[in-house]
Amino acid sequence: MSLRVHLVVAFTALVVVVGGLIGWESQLRTRAILKESTHTLIDAISVQVQSRMTARQQRSEISLALLTQTPEMGSLDSAMKLQSLKLLRAVLQQLPSAVSVYNGYENGDYLLLRRLHRDHDKFAAPAAAVYTLQVIERDKGEAWFLHMDADLQPVLWVDRPQALDFDPRLRPWYRDALRQQGAISTAPYTFFTSGETGFSVAQQFADRGAVVGVDLRLSDLSAMLGNLRPQPEARLALVDRTGRVLVSDQPDSHQAAAPFAVLLSGAVQPVRGAEVMVNDESWQASITPLANSSEIYLVTMLPEASVLQDAWKMLQDQLLLTAALLVLGLLLGIWFSSRLSNALVQLTNHFNAVRQFDFSEKSPVPSRITEVYRLGKSFEQLRQTIARFLDVTAHVASAGKLEELLPELLESTMEASRAEAGILYMFESDGARLHPAVARQEGAARGREGLLVLGTEAGSVHLADALRQGTPLSGHLSTKALQHSTGMQLAGEQIWHLGVPLINRQGDKLGLLLLLSNRPFDEARSRFVEYLSGFASVTLETRELIAAQKALFDSFVKLIAHAIDTKSPYTGGHCMRVPQITRLLAEAACAETEGPFADFSLSEDEWEAVELAAWLHDCGKVTTPEFVVDKATRLETLHDRIHEIRTRFEVLKREREVTCWQAIADGADRQQALAGLMSEWQQLDDDFAFVAECNSGDTFMSEERLQRLQQIADTRWTRTLSDRLGLGPDEARRLVDVPEAGLPVQEPLLQDRPDHRIEHLQPVVYPPELGITLQPQALLYDRGELKNLSVTRGTLTEEERFKINEHIIQTLIMLSRLPFPKHLQQVPEMAAGHHERMDGRGYPRSLHGGDMSVVARMLAVADIYEALTASDRPYKGAKPPEVALAIMRDMSASGHIDAELMALFERAGIAGLYQADS
Repeated sequence: MSLRVHLVVAFTALVVVVGGLIGWESQLRTRAILKESTHTLIDAISVQVQSRMTARQQRSEISLALLTQTPEMGSLDSAMKLQSLKLLRAVLQQLPSAVSVYNGYENGDYLLLRRLHRDHDKFAAPAAAVYTLQVIERDKGEAWFLHMDADLQPVLWVDRPQALDFDPRLRPWYRDALRQQGAISTAPYTFFTSGETGFSVAQQFADRGAVVGVDLRLSDLSAMLGNLRPQPEARLALVDRTGRVLVSDQPDSHQAAAPFAVLLSGAVQPVRGAEVMVNDESWQASITPLANSSEIYLVTMLPEASVLQDAWKMLQDQLLLTAALLVLGLLLGIWFSSRLSNALVQLTNHFNAVRQFDFSEKSPVPSRITEVYRLGKSFEQLRQTIARFLDVTAHVASAGKLEELLPELLESTMEASRAEAGILYMFESDGARLHPAVARQEGAARGREGLLVLGTEAGSVHLADALRQGTPLSGHLSTKALQHSTGMQLAGEQIWHLGVPLINRQGDKLGLLLLLSNRPFDEARSRFVEYLSGFASVTLETRELIAAQKALFDSFVKLIAHAIDTKSPYTGGHCMRVPQITRLLAEAACAETEGPFADFSLSEDEWEAVELAAWLHDCGKVTTPEFVVDKATRLETLHDRIHEIRTRFEVLKREREVTCWQAIADGADRQQALAGLMSEWQQLDDDFAFVAECNSGDTFMSEERLQRLQQIADTRWTRTLSDRLGLGPDEARRLVDVPEAGLPVQEPLLQDRPDHRIEHLQPVVYPPELGITLQPQALLYDRGELKNLSVTRGTLTEEERFKINEHIIQTLIMLSRLPFPKHLQQVPEMAAGHHERMDGRGYPRSLHGGDMSVVARMLAVADIYEALTASDRPYKGAKPPEVALAIMRDMSASGHIDAELMALFERAGIAGLYQADS
């Protein structure tokens, strides 16, 4: 028999047999599935009906509980009873299915408010009546009806003495309510007055024999049952235990009981999937008790023809499909036998695709020839292995941080090796123990709870051998031994494990990957995991290096900030506190859902930039001399020069004393000369005290003070020693062009000498691309004694003020020179903008608010608040938060800081949060 005939016959027979079996089996399964689906649908309908009835009853119970708490409801006084009508009406309005709400009293009195629902004729009520009040006062021998409109205004009063035959104390709802605490519900029954079918919910008053109740009709469930029918032919009904139909999906009372009579001939018992005959037609029937009532059952009936019509239709379709496949199989068999060579051509194309790094899934190569089939299968396994390896490496390489890489590494390795569970261990810092970093079990991440830290000699799972040899090792152990060794619990008698050491390029052991499976790891899987672990180790090493470098960089940044704070004891902690305030303000902006910051958010990279900018916002202060930053008095440089001034005053006092005694020696009156000396000394003491007061930065130098200071400065003292001796090179250089005066020489007590004027060592020029507009002073420093003492406010001269302000220029220059990565390139702008103003009058670049990023404006707010509330400044005290906020409100109003950020600062309570964290 030729290969072509063999293929045609075999393929045809296969199609016929398989198609027939599939068709018949599908029909049987479809029929079973449809029936089971019908049962499931009936259960769902039962749940919905039950839920609806439960909701009705719960609303009724809530209403009754509220009524039992109302004093007038339980009172026997007629006037008090009538006062409760509005409450009863409110209950009827809240319960659409309620027929009436009533109160039965222990003396036989009865009060009922009924909503008239298309039954005016039954109660002989006028058309304008909406409610009917039924009252029985047994002690008075009276019973009457009062028909009322919607506002409870009387419409018609009717005397009904025959109603005295009704005694509420004999009704089941009254007796049952008195026998138990809380609300009770009755079995379905026919209401005494209206003749409708329903059930009652009642509850007794806690301290008296009265019972309040509400009647709930079942007839309004008809529409709900109609909507729940799974098919138009289906029938639904609620029945009691005797088989009486309480309500059905047919509102017509003549059709309500059909076709349920056949099924409900006796006492009702639960039935599931029963077959009954109704008028020679087979029906699927179920009787389901409702969970919330032992008295009510849901009856569901569906014609079997409608249930199974889809199954027969599917069977017909499958038979037609099988016939079509038979014809197609004959044609394909003839065609396939003549085109056998196409399989080999297709395999060649697949090899070429792989050679061109195209690993996309290819259609399989069909062939009945064993060699061709094996070749195609082997090639597909090769393609899948390479594709899986590349896919795993891509996933692992795409992981960002180390904490993201470890779960991705474990998950990818488990998928590639088809392991059921796995633990990735990493060496602790001492390299002696392995701690579980991540774990997965049953396809999901597993917490590290219960997992054990392992020593490198954990031989029970071959970890020691795997680590020592540097190659994967597999084995098996019992589930108890596995739990004892690792803390992992897996189902099964024996668990196979594969230990894969992670070793970097230097041969250092980073950790170990433990894979667990219910079946052995074959050689192919072990080898695949081994090669994958090599790539994973390199990736892990790279991520650890990146993480270490980032940690080093962050530590270096904080080291700079700490050095700046430590450099000046008066600003210690400023560089550490500003990031704290900035983060609080940024978090508040991210939390906004409306207003100007509704769209503001920060990614993880942007948060890194914010933190870095906040920590480095004052890094330029490393260039600012301490004696300028810490200048506590006007004459202070490296030391306070008030001591030099004091010495000059002491010299003057000695000169005056010498002059006095010289005069006495020359014959002057002793008493008169000493009195003059005391007067001069007192004046010098007063003048020095004034100069010392002017030396304080808290002293405002008015015009009167400046004039007196000038008068004191003009006082002469005698210098007898050369002012060129013992000078340093810089100071000596400044006196080169100044002629030395002959000694002794009379000099002013306070001077602005040429050597006080210190020039820049080189011209101050800033990179033009930075756009710096802050202009430097002509001198580096001017230490003139008179000039420094004449500073109007504070302690700093214009030159010193610029030197302090220049720190922000140096911050911008220093940060602009750093090769920040892309996500940190905004750090210089953020860090160097906290002295800019919203109105463009700030420094160093005179930027307006719109030219600055939101973070830069946040830093400005944080920097100012920290400066105002800090307690370590030599020139001022710490301001209370409320005072600082008031000052900042004025600054925002004047265009100094961002008004919207200032509003957010107060709205979010940043001051309180910062104070709580400090």
